[in-house]
Formats: sequence, structure tokens, C-alpha cells
Amino acid sequence: IYASSEGNYIRIHYLHDSVPHEAMIRNSMKNVADTLCRQPAIMQCHRAFIVNLGLVDHVEGRSSGMALVMQHTDQTVPVSKQYAPTIKERIKNPG
Repeated sequence: IYASSEGNYIRIHYLHDSVPHEAMIRNSMKNVADTLCRQPAIMQCHRAFIVNLGLVDHVEGRSSGMALVMQHTDQTVPVSKQYAPTIKERIKNPG
């Protein structure tokens, strides 16, 4: 679903048998992004977040920018200004 950076750890939010789960791994966001972002639907959207664009429920506009509301969770993921144009384009035109 998405991954978030927490210091020297990455919290991975994923689905297993259609049920959301979490796992913590000791790694850097750069290493995880280099591996996961090879997949067309996976993209970094913030320095501390990577998302599966196929699991975005909807996009929220906020005073601080935009956020992605993810399926299977009540969490929202921030999108930094740097990534916003690419995220918008990839959501409109996936694949």
C-alpha cells in the first residue's frame, strides 16, 4: 500500500490475503525507493513516503499541498511539491 520512513527504519504497509499488515525493516528510504520504484505503479511522493498509485482511493487538496488517501487504511500520505506534478500525471494516466 505504502511505505514510510521512521529514522533508520521503514514501515511497510502491505496487503496479505486482502488484509492490511505492517512490517518494520532496517533500511534507508533511498535503498527501498531504488528497489520498489522499479515497478510502474510504485512511486516516491515525499522524502519519507513511497506509495502504490494503484491503491490510491482519492486525492485531497490541503492548505499545505496535496495528500493521498490510501485504500485499505484510514491513513493519508502527504505529497511534497517536488513530486506533486508527476503524481497527478501518473494518477490521471496510469501505466
